[in-house]
Amino acid sequence: MNYLKLLPLILLLCSCSDSDDGSFDNFTADYEVYFHLDVVDEQGNSLLDSNNPDNILEQGVTMTYNGVEYPLVSEEEAMRGDKIHCPYPQSRLMIPFIYGIYYDTERDKMYVGDFWAGTSIKEEFTISWGDGTPDDKFEFRSDLFRPKNKKPYYKLTVWMNGKKSRFDSTIAEFKIVRSVK
Repeated sequence: MNYLKLLPLILLLCSCSDSDDGSFDNFTADYEVYFHLDVVDEQGNSLLDSNNPDNILEQGVTMTYNGVEYPLVSEEEAMRGDKIHCPYPQSRLMIPFIYGIYYDTERDKMYVGDFWAGTSIKEEFTISWGDGTPDDKFEFRSDLFRPKNKKPYYKLTVWMNGKKSRFDSTIAEFKIVRSVK
Protein backbone atom coordinates (compact mmCIF):
# COMPACT_ATOMS: atom_id res chain seq x y z
CA MET A 1 0.00 0.00 0.00
CA ASN A 2 2.86 2.43 0.78
CA TYR A 3 4.20 1.88 -2.73
CA LEU A 4 1.02 3.35 -4.18
CA LYS A 5 1.68 6.60 -2.32
CA LEU A 6 5.07 6.90 -4.03
CA LEU A 7 3.69 6.18 -7.51
CA PRO A 8 2.82 9.82 -8.40
CA LEU A 9 6.31 10.96 -7.38
CA ILE A 10 7.97 8.18 -9.39
CA LEU A 11 5.85 9.01 -12.45
CA LEU A 12 6.71 12.68 -12.15
CA LEU A 13 10.44 12.02 -11.90
CA CYS A 14 10.40 9.53 -14.78
CA SER A 15 8.42 11.86 -17.03
CA CYS A 16 11.17 14.48 -17.11
CA SER A 17 13.41 14.60 -20.14
CA ASP A 18 16.93 15.89 -20.70
CA SER A 19 16.01 17.10 -24.18
CA ASP A 20 15.50 20.79 -24.78
CA ASP A 21 12.58 21.38 -27.08
CA GLY A 22 13.03 25.16 -26.92
CA SER A 23 9.81 25.86 -25.07
CA PHE A 24 10.22 27.98 -21.99
CA ASP A 25 6.65 28.78 -21.10
CA ASN A 26 7.41 28.52 -17.38
CA PHE A 27 10.42 30.83 -17.48
CA THR A 28 10.24 33.22 -14.57
CA ALA A 29 11.74 36.68 -14.85
CA ASP A 30 13.42 36.73 -11.47
CA TYR A 31 16.96 37.85 -12.22
CA GLU A 32 19.05 40.64 -10.79
CA VAL A 33 20.58 43.63 -12.51
CA TYR A 34 23.86 44.77 -11.06
CA PHE A 35 26.74 47.00 -11.98
CA HIS A 36 30.47 46.24 -11.94
CA LEU A 37 32.42 49.49 -11.83
CA ASP A 38 36.16 49.76 -12.39
CA VAL A 39 37.12 53.18 -10.96
CA VAL A 40 40.55 54.39 -12.09
CA ASP A 41 42.59 57.59 -12.41
CA GLU A 42 43.86 58.99 -15.74
CA GLN A 43 46.88 56.64 -15.62
CA GLY A 44 44.69 53.56 -15.10
CA ASN A 45 45.52 53.09 -11.40
CA SER A 46 42.66 51.66 -9.36
CA LEU A 47 41.11 54.18 -7.01
CA LEU A 48 39.68 51.25 -5.01
CA ASP A 49 43.13 49.92 -4.10
CA SER A 50 43.82 50.71 -0.45
CA ASN A 51 47.56 50.86 -1.27
CA ASN A 52 46.95 53.74 -3.69
CA PRO A 53 47.38 57.02 -1.74
CA ASP A 54 44.68 58.59 -3.97
CA ASN A 55 42.09 55.87 -3.26
CA ILE A 56 38.46 56.90 -2.74
CA LEU A 57 37.59 54.35 -0.05
CA GLU A 58 37.34 56.93 2.75
CA GLN A 59 36.16 59.83 0.57
CA GLY A 60 32.46 59.62 1.46
CA VAL A 61 31.23 57.97 -1.77
CA THR A 62 27.49 57.24 -1.69
CA MET A 63 24.82 55.80 -3.96
CA THR A 64 21.25 57.09 -3.83
CA TYR A 65 18.39 54.86 -4.96
CA ASN A 66 14.67 55.50 -4.37
CA GLY A 67 15.52 58.27 -1.92
CA VAL A 68 17.77 56.03 0.21
CA GLU A 69 21.46 56.90 0.48
CA TYR A 70 23.90 54.01 0.75
CA PRO A 71 27.52 54.69 1.80
CA LEU A 72 30.38 52.87 0.06
CA VAL A 73 31.26 49.89 2.26
CA SER A 74 33.34 46.74 1.97
CA GLU A 75 31.75 43.66 0.44
CA GLU A 76 31.75 41.93 3.83
CA GLU A 77 29.84 44.79 5.42
CA ALA A 78 27.35 45.00 2.52
CA MET A 79 26.45 41.32 2.84
CA ARG A 80 25.59 41.53 6.55
CA GLY A 81 21.91 40.89 7.14
CA ASP A 82 21.22 44.22 8.84
CA LYS A 83 22.45 46.16 5.78
CA ILE A 84 20.24 44.47 3.18
CA HIS A 85 17.13 46.19 1.85
CA CYS A 86 14.46 44.48 -0.28
CA PRO A 87 12.20 46.88 -2.18
CA TYR A 88 10.82 44.18 -4.54
CA PRO A 89 7.78 42.41 -3.09
CA GLN A 90 6.62 41.56 -6.63
CA SER A 91 9.45 39.08 -7.24
CA ARG A 92 8.27 35.49 -6.83
CA LEU A 93 11.11 32.98 -6.84
CA MET A 94 14.28 34.87 -6.14
CA ILE A 95 14.25 38.09 -4.20
CA PRO A 96 16.95 40.55 -5.24
CA PHE A 97 18.23 42.66 -2.38
CA ILE A 98 19.72 46.11 -2.59
CA TYR A 99 23.19 45.71 -1.14
CA GLY A 100 23.89 49.35 -1.93
CA ILE A 101 27.35 50.27 -3.16
CA TYR A 102 30.32 48.20 -2.07
CA TYR A 103 33.87 47.36 -3.09
CA ASP A 104 35.87 44.17 -3.36
CA THR A 105 39.48 44.76 -2.35
CA GLU A 106 40.69 41.53 -3.97
CA ARG A 107 39.42 42.57 -7.41
CA ASP A 108 39.59 46.37 -6.92
CA LYS A 109 36.01 46.67 -8.22
CA MET A 110 32.96 48.55 -7.05
CA TYR A 111 29.51 46.99 -7.25
CA VAL A 112 26.01 48.47 -7.20
CA GLY A 113 22.89 46.34 -6.89
CA ASP A 114 21.11 44.03 -6.97
CA PHE A 115 18.08 45.42 -8.77
CA TRP A 116 15.17 43.28 -9.90
CA ALA A 117 15.33 42.60 -13.67
CA GLY A 118 11.62 41.84 -14.06
CA THR A 119 10.04 41.78 -17.50
CA SER A 120 10.45 45.46 -18.33
CA ILE A 121 11.88 47.53 -15.51
CA LYS A 122 13.14 51.11 -15.57
CA GLU A 123 15.23 52.32 -12.63
CA GLU A 124 17.84 54.92 -11.75
CA PHE A 125 20.48 55.64 -9.14
CA THR A 126 23.12 58.30 -8.55
CA ILE A 127 26.69 57.98 -7.32
CA SER A 128 28.08 60.94 -5.35
CA TRP A 129 31.86 60.86 -5.17
CA GLY A 130 32.19 62.84 -1.93
CA ASP A 131 34.82 65.21 -3.31
CA GLY A 132 32.65 68.00 -4.73
CA THR A 133 32.84 66.74 -8.33
CA PRO A 134 29.59 66.19 -10.25
CA ASP A 135 27.55 63.10 -9.44
CA ASP A 136 27.19 60.28 -11.96
CA LYS A 137 23.59 59.41 -12.80
CA PHE A 138 22.73 55.92 -14.03
CA GLU A 139 19.37 55.20 -15.62
CA PHE A 140 18.68 51.71 -16.85
CA ARG A 141 16.02 49.59 -18.44
CA SER A 142 15.91 45.80 -18.32
CA ASP A 143 13.84 44.09 -21.00
CA LEU A 144 12.96 40.42 -21.19
CA PHE A 145 12.54 38.95 -24.67
CA ARG A 146 10.73 35.67 -25.26
CA PRO A 147 11.21 34.61 -28.88
CA LYS A 148 9.09 31.69 -30.00
CA ASN A 149 10.88 28.32 -29.67
CA LYS A 150 14.05 29.95 -28.29
CA LYS A 151 15.43 30.67 -24.87
CA PRO A 152 14.28 33.93 -23.31
CA TYR A 153 16.97 36.53 -22.78
CA TYR A 154 17.51 39.97 -21.30
CA LYS A 155 18.78 43.16 -22.82
CA LEU A 156 20.00 45.86 -20.48
CA THR A 157 20.13 49.46 -21.63
CA VAL A 158 22.03 51.89 -19.42
CA TRP A 159 22.39 55.64 -19.69
CA MET A 160 25.34 56.91 -17.66
CA ASN A 161 25.05 60.70 -17.55
CA GLY A 162 22.92 60.46 -20.70
CA LYS A 163 25.36 58.28 -22.69
CA LYS A 164 23.67 55.06 -23.82
CA SER A 165 25.23 51.57 -23.52
CA ARG A 166 23.68 48.16 -24.26
CA PHE A 167 24.40 44.84 -22.56
CA ASP A 168 23.25 41.33 -23.52
CA SER A 169 22.81 40.27 -19.91
CA THR A 170 21.72 41.78 -16.61
CA ILE A 171 25.28 42.78 -15.70
CA ALA A 172 26.54 46.24 -16.67
CA GLU A 173 30.29 46.80 -16.61
CA PHE A 174 31.77 50.29 -16.72
CA LYS A 175 35.21 51.80 -16.40
CA ILE A 176 34.95 55.20 -14.73
CA VAL A 177 37.97 57.48 -15.05
CA ARG A 178 38.23 60.01 -12.21
CA SER A 179 40.57 62.99 -11.98
CA VAL A 180 42.81 62.91 -8.94
CA LYS A 181 43.32 66.24 -7.20
